[in-house]
Amino acid sequence: MSTFPEFLHSLDDAQLRALIRSRPDTFFPTPPTTGSLATRLSLPGSASRALMQLTAADLAVLEQLADAGAELDPVDATGFGDVEHLRALALVFGPDHGLRVSPGTLSALPPGGA
Repeated sequence: MSTFPEFLHSLDDAQLRALIRSRPDTFFPTPPTTGSLATRLSLPGSASRALMQLTAADLAVLEQLADAGAELDPVDATGFGDVEHLRALALVFGPDHGLRVSPGTLSALPPGGA
């Protein structure tokens, strides 16, 4: 998958339900398309709320991804640590060998973050 909307479209029902539970602000009112959902997930306020759910270990992995350039290009994140919580919150997308940071994620970090 090459784009954030394509990643969202590929989620199965269980993954989508988990995303709704973890990021409810992006689902009400119901987004008409995965493109609209991707835009909502990328908004600074929504991304900031998702970032508040991260552990120190999650933030360290996010920083490694940022340092590797994963906001612009897919990176091989094998060995970076567990990315599943980041993926469940839609803060990253793609397979571990081609992981990308979702749009809006890094810009939502407070100054001095990743």
